[in-house]
Amino acid sequence: MFRRSLGQLKEDIVRANAFVQEANFLAEVMGRQTKFSVTLQIPPANLSPNRRVSIE
Repeated sequence: MFRRSLGQLKEDIVRANAFVQEANFLAEVMGRQTKFSVTLQIPPANLSPNRRVSIE
């Protein structure tokens, strides 16, 4: 379960980066001074070092 979720997260980040690159290219072509970027936000509750991970 964890590996599958991690793989899906990686795919989603790669896809988001591709969309951001395209958006930045289009903004440049249109003469806009706009810069898009991808930010991964992790809820603080998920950052606890004592959090148990269930392996399914």
